[in-house]
Amino acid sequence: MQRQRGCLPLKRKVTFAVLPKQLTLDAKTVIMGSERIGRIERRGDGRTCEISIPSPSNKRPGPDRRTYETKQREVLESDANLIELDLLRGGTRVLPYPDLAAAVDDLACDYLILLNRSAQRQDLWMDYTLYPLDAREPLPCIPTPLAGQDPDVPLDLQIAAQRAYREGPYARAIDYTLPPEPALSEEDAAWADACLRAAGLRG
Repeated sequence: MQRQRGCLPLKRKVTFAVLPKQLTLDAKTVIMGSERIGRIERRGDGRTCEISIPSPSNKRPGPDRRTYETKQREVLESDANLIELDLLRGGTRVLPYPDLAAAVDDLACDYLILLNRSAQRQDLWMDYTLYPLDAREPLPCIPTPLAGQDPDVPLDLQIAAQRAYREGPYARAIDYTLPPEPALSEEDAAWADACLRAAGLRG
């Protein structure tokens, strides 16, 4: 499926734009940690941007998903911007509107990054910027909106993920000799196997 840049109107007055994966911005790169919920604040002004990473339990029916949906709704009803990093191939994505969910399904991507700017919430309108990713693609550098007229700050997700991996227990805790769940396609599985062997994580 060829992805084109554009803004498509949806039935429930939700719009989205699929944008290029990499951005070059004239600002200092921000490196985020591996917390499930991140927050960027300005002194005296409170929260300006919420960064959320759904966990496996958030993408399954149950109390954790309901808690995530409540938090998502609270942010969307506030003045804070919202970035959601869905880096799990399994489970059901936590999307607040059926038409947005239908549009995301059409993208047929492995991973999805969603950006919702508070300045683009007007009455019944809700705008999203989507960054669809396949398994073999590096994570993008995305703009992180701040408050008022402050310029966006770039967030390099690939560098952040590499840093979290180096500083976390993942190399010790994950058995890379086992196939991932859910299973990769045949081509992606061959690519992953070659990468793991090159890194010495699979014999």
